[in-house]
Amino acid sequence: MKNTSLNFAITLYFFLTLASGEQLEHKNETKKEQTPSTCKENVAPRSLDSYAFIRNPRSGLVLQANEVNVIVVYATGTPNQMWVPEYVGSGKFNIINQGNGRVLDIGGNCSAGSNVITEPKEEGDPFQEWHLHYGEGIINAKLGFSLNIPVKSPDLTSYKHGMEVKAHPWHGGDWQHFILQRV
Repeated sequence: MKNTSLNFAITLYFFLTLASGEQLEHKNETKKEQTPSTCKENVAPRSLDSYAFIRNPRSGLVLQANEVNVIVVYATGTPNQMWVPEYVGSGKFNIINQGNGRVLDIGGNCSAGSNVITEPKEEGDPFQEWHLHYGEGIINAKLGFSLNIPVKSPDLTSYKHGMEVKAHPWHGGDWQHFILQRV
């Protein structure tokens, strides 16, 4: 897996400056000391100021929190489709849903193919912590599983409104790519 600190910095840069068209205000800035072999971060925990869609670029579908499971749907801007990453340290985030106030989690027995769900936030629960890789995937910090739309083929007709999102090992397919998109 790529350098997590570098991916975190790139993700925040794109999310805060390029995606929104706004300049980063020096609020809770990240200070970095880099050596050739390590990257050390001194980052204050923070939440981003606004919610965003989590969109699959291939299909255009966005994540939505339902009663239990997370599904992909056409974007309408309802609170259950809006998410905000909250930095928890070491390049990891809790991803909080606006509609139910819960965080992304992996359900069931936490194995490949388990449903992605939302659960009440539990401090330090590694199954609720995620790495954000801009233009790539959203990867669970504990298991290394990516958010995954379980399509049968990469053809666009395979992506269906209402499909449940699953946890799956990263393989780089279009159905594992997600981006944060401010509204």
